[in-house]
Amino acid sequence: MSTSTNPYAAPAAPVNSALALPPHHAGYRAEGHEGAFREGNLLVMHRQARLPYLCVRTGKPATRSLARTLRWHTRWLLLLIFISPVLYVLVSAIATKTVVVHVGLTDEWHERVRKRRMIGLSIIGGLLVLFALGLGLMVAGAAVTSQVAVAVGSVMAPTAIFVLIVCAIVHTRMTAMVSAVRITDTYVWVKGVHPSYLDQLPPRW
Repeated sequence: MSTSTNPYAAPAAPVNSALALPPHHAGYRAEGHEGAFREGNLLVMHRQARLPYLCVRTGKPATRSLARTLRWHTRWLLLLIFISPVLYVLVSAIATKTVVVHVGLTDEWHERVRKRRMIGLSIIGGLLVLFALGLGLMVAGAAVTSQVAVAVGSVMAPTAIFVLIVCAIVHTRMTAMVSAVRITDTYVWVKGVHPSYLDQLPPRW
């Protein structure tokens, strides 16, 4: 049985094997709009685009995929911290834009992320224990009128909270792989992508 061809169909583009995607990916160009581009050292992607199945840390073909939630708000909001940290938290919660992206990783980098996550969670757990001990010393010291216990607890608890916040920020950055430098209603600008990954994307302009 012969098959007919459409003489008005656009010619098929050559397939880049480096951008080949597994069956569960629909391709790096989302239907109806442009997908992913390079803009300098940034990856620019449509919010609904599926990225090339490449490792964002090496540019090599990926074997794993991780879902990451990227968040961004204008840096001007940081000025609110000097006015009121609580006000900053409330305003940033409203103004922050978020998008979920699926980034590719090799087995090696996937294992690194797993180890970093386990180490970070272990440290955070230990700091929570120190915070609880500090509170316990403060309460117990006040009950038995032990100024030493109260003094030790009053230093231990705030210190543990401060270090906990720092560790949580570092842990998030170490396991995020990529971060957003700008998010609009249509596009996302992403940093942290390996240059060889970007080299395989078309320029935006």
